[in-house]
Amino acid sequence: MILSIRIISKDDQVLTLARSPKWRLFFLILAAFFLAGIIILNEAPLLFIILIAVSLFAGLYDDKMEFNRTAGTFAAVSGIGPVCRRREYPMDGFLAVILKSAVSSSFEKKDKSPYAKDPIFPKLFRKGRSTLWLEFKNSETPRFLIDDGSHWDKDNLETLGTAVAEFCGIPFEGPEKKEDDED
Repeated sequence: MILSIRIISKDDQVLTLARSPKWRLFFLILAAFFLAGIIILNEAPLLFIILIAVSLFAGLYDDKMEFNRTAGTFAAVSGIGPVCRRREYPMDGFLAVILKSAVSSSFEKKDKSPYAKDPIFPKLFRKGRSTLWLEFKNSETPRFLIDDGSHWDKDNLETLGTAVAEFCGIPFEGPEKKEDDED
């Protein structure tokens, strides 16, 4: 979860979640590096142009969420510069923060394949997703995706979800841990 959502700032009235500014800076420096390569080579290979475009997009893309107690709003901003999409919701419309996890059924304990008996293979290669949702009371906007990741990122998402739930004063609903689960 290198490019995952993190708590950027938190005080009594405002909680800000965003992608890490260090990674945004890294991608902008990477774009400058490829641009310098074009200048030094005195030609523009297609690969360098594509790498510059991708690096600039990753560096300039803004994905930020702000929970503001004073204004009573939740604002989500995503996009690049003037093309950003801003969505605002009232904080009193929150129902809960929900963490959902799903693991591919092909690696459950009931699996009869030879790989199911291997203690290492299923842990390394099983497919799974964890998603962190903000659920609303109204039916027009039932959910808002805060962040998602692989099943390995579940603990980070749980920490983030707990922080959001505590700040907003709403319940946090995480996945039930199975007794025979060995994560």
